[in-house]
Amino acid sequence: MRKWLRRFQEAGEVGLVERNRRPPRQAKEKVFEPEESLILSLWRERKLEIKQLRNELIRCHDVALSFDTLHRVLCRHGEQVLKRPRRKKTTKRYTRPVPGDRMQVDVCKIAPGVYQYTAIDD
Repeated sequence: MRKWLRRFQEAGEVGLVERNRRPPRQAKEKVFEPEESLILSLWRERKLEIKQLRNELIRCHDVALSFDTLHRVLCRHGEQVLKRPRRKKTTKRYTRPVPGDRMQVDVCKIAPGVYQYTAIDD
């Protein structure tokens, strides 16, 4: 309500027209040519990892960019940064020759005086 009142006081009825909510600057557009050339020169000359590159930009050049933005700039110029994620290994279950040889027991208190016991025999 205050927003509409302020707009009406500033611009009259014209100020009550719905405005575009799009931000004036997009995230993909925030790296300009000087920063981009600085990123590429540090990457190619000093062979820094992406974390080291980000720290160097912040510490020495006062440019704070996210890892995703640095990665996007480097990929735009044909520099591959991130490796493919490794596949998570499946859970290894143990098999024992004698039942009860390896057991996992868990106790959970449900209410006063009431407990749940769970046992898994590998």
